[in-house]
Amino acid sequence: MLIGNALVGQSGGPTSVINNSLAGVIKEVSCSERIGKLLGMHYGVYGLMHEDFIDLGAQSKSLLHELRKTPGAVLGSSRHELSDDDFPKILSIFKKIQLPFSFFNRR
Repeated sequence: MLIGNALVGQSGGPTSVINNSLAGVIKEVSCSERIGKLLGMHYGVYGLMHEDFIDLGAQSKSLLHELRKTPGAVLGSSRHELSDDDFPKILSIFKKIQLPFSFFNRR
């Protein structure tokens, strides 16, 4: 039973495990019958606020293997601090992209 889409982002400093964690999210979401698309936010919360997404499910299968051994933050990192004024916009975007699921990778 499909519920909606999922969103994943990276923030904070890029570490040796951040892309490996992303690969785990991609793998698990691909096995789910409840999640349609997995969207990645370019540059973390900044990408969310600017609706700058990439469809991670449309990427090649070799990406998952390569992510596990690639250092850094492949989606791009952000240190954007949210304010209370950001939340109405974020909720509007979540509704627009049919998003009941989100994953944030932060060190």
